[in-house]
Amino acid sequence: MSNQVDPHFAQAILANLVYWQQANLLQEPDHFNLENANLRRAIQYGLKLPATQITAATLLRQLFIQIEHQGYWHAWLPLLAEAAAVCQGEHLHLRCQLLNRYGQLLRLTRQLETAVTIHQQAESVATEVGDTVLLAETWFQLSKDYRQQRRYGEAEANGFKALTTVTPLPTTEKLQAAVLNTLGLIAYEQGQLTLAAKRLEESVALWRPLDDPTELARALNSLAMTWQAQGNFEAAIAAYQEAADKLISSHVELDQSKILLSLGTLYFQLDQFDQAEAAFRQADTVALRQSGDSYLRGIQAQNLGNVLLKQGRFAETIFHLRRGLAFWQEAGSPAIMLANTVGTLAEAMAAQKEERMALQLYDEALQLLAGEAQNAMANRLRAEFTAKREEIRD
Repeated sequence: MSNQVDPHFAQAILANLVYWQQANLLQEPDHFNLENANLRRAIQYGLKLPATQITAATLLRQLFIQIEHQGYWHAWLPLLAEAAAVCQGEHLHLRCQLLNRYGQLLRLTRQLETAVTIHQQAESVATEVGDTVLLAETWFQLSKDYRQQRRYGEAEANGFKALTTVTPLPTTEKLQAAVLNTLGLIAYEQGQLTLAAKRLEESVALWRPLDDPTELARALNSLAMTWQAQGNFEAAIAAYQEAADKLISSHVELDQSKILLSLGTLYFQLDQFDQAEAAFRQADTVALRQSGDSYLRGIQAQNLGNVLLKQGRFAETIFHLRRGLAFWQEAGSPAIMLANTVGTLAEAMAAQKEERMALQLYDEALQLLAGEAQNAMANRLRAEFTAKREEIRD
């Protein structure tokens, strides 16, 4: 674009940005979905002109909650990077906020190493700005990054830094609740279920009086998963159902998918296979498909394959497991996830008397598990697949 910009053109760009700022899109997700492409275009133009860059970057920060909730992660990633880059000098506070949001979308798209790097940059900017709450927000984001990487020590350390920093401060209840949810999930994933339930109950209690049904639903989902793992099925079902009810009013379809997947695993555990299948099928929403979250789509396909296998519907099982395998590979998922799907596919093949193929698949699954000697789930799968392989050979 030429350095000589028509002032009327610049004024038109600014007026368009101001219009979108006043359009109340945060309260109307359906309106946001309809105007998503127009919004991206407006911000894209705005970021090109020095006179409109900060207005465009500010609008992008305001829109982020809908971008994240509605699953438009890949489409908005480049604009977030560009917006953060133009915020310099007196706009470092906005730069830090945008770096945190950029890193958040990188994490959601499973670009975890880059997410850590971006959040470390945000940490440096927050330190330079001297904003305590902004620094705590950045530690919280790092905690979530490290949890996704299973670097639990670093995840917990950053989470506690954030929590102890903001707990004495007024009007930080939302951040406290969000950090407690992450700390609860860190404990849950390490099998510390009593500690996880305590932290998650505290998170839910903080969210309840706040006007944020989506975050309350997310905390309820985490708590329900923990209660399910403890065998408290009645309480878990009630929490899942309450979470689903909260999301109806907020129109966050992607989170509805996550809760349906969780609820389906509970029905599966209770051998209620018809209800599990229904939940897994309902989880395959438009928002899930458009999000590009191959990892979550892999979970949906794997879970549906599992329940169809239990029902003896082997052709359908194989179809969905192969879909799941393709999603795992696309997402660059850990070997243990691939092995789980390959081993389940072997079981379906064996049930159809495709024994040679089943043996090959069990061998492939065991090879994938070879480097996971310290993982409890890997050891359980290894024992299960070895036994089933031997049954075929006998």
